[in-house]
Amino acid sequence: MDILGWWWKDFPVVSSTNDVCLELSSVPPAKRYVITAETQTHGRGRRGRTWCSQKGNLFATFALKNDNGLLNFLPFILSLSLSDCVRAILPNEEISLKWPNDVLLKGSKLAGILLEKGDNDYIIAGLGVNLVTSPEISEDILYPTTSLADCGATIDCKLFLRSYISFLNKYLDIFYTAKPEIIIQQWLAHAHGLGQQIIVKCEKHIYEGKFIGLADDGALILEYENVKHKIYAGDVFYK
Repeated sequence: MDILGWWWKDFPVVSSTNDVCLELSSVPPAKRYVITAETQTHGRGRRGRTWCSQKGNLFATFALKNDNGLLNFLPFILSLSLSDCVRAILPNEEISLKWPNDVLLKGSKLAGILLEKGDNDYIIAGLGVNLVTSPEISEDILYPTTSLADCGATIDCKLFLRSYISFLNKYLDIFYTAKPEIIIQQWLAHAHGLGQQIIVKCEKHIYEGKFIGLADDGALILEYENVKHKIYAGDVFYK
C-alpha cells in the first residue's frame, strides 16, 4: 500500500515497528517505507529504555536512505514535522521542541523518537505519539507526559499518520532542495529552554549551563565556566 509516496504496511501487533523495519532493510521494499502497528509487545525508546505501547496511540517507523548526511538532521526533521502536525490540530496550545528530538505539549512529553541504523545505509526512525493515553513517570519515563486527548483532541491514528507524513515530506524536501541549515534555524525557533540554564545528563557526566544553540551538525551547545561545549548525546532537564 502507498501513503503519500511511502510504501506502507500496517500490522495488528508486532514486537516493535523498528524491528520490522530493520529486518526489511536487508531487502528494502521501496526507497522509502513505513511500518505501523496497533500495538507493540516490546517497544523501546532511547538509551535502551522501554517504550510503553498503550493501545490507541501511534506506533510508526520510517525507513529511508542516509543520503547527503541526512542522519545528523533527521531528528530535527522528525520533530519539526510532528510539531507542525500537532499545531494544525491544537493551534492554541503551547508546543515546543526539546533537544534532541522530543516534542512537548504544554511542557510535557507527547512523543518519542528512536533512530537506529539498518542495512544498506538505511536509517530506521521510530515514532511513538500519545494520541489517547500517556504513561506515568517511571524508571523508563523520565519526564511528565501528556496526550492529544488530554488537551481535548480526538483523531484517528491513520488520519494522524497521513497528516504527519505530509509535513515530513515537506521538511525532507527542504533538506534536499535548500540548505540543511534552514532545518536547524526552524527547529531553534521553537526550542524549549533556549537561552536558559539547563541540566544535561550524559552517560558518564552531568553538565549544567546555558543552552545557547545548536552546532551545524546538530550538537547542543552548552555554555558553562565561560566556555562553549558541544554535547552529542544526553537527557536534558530544565531548572
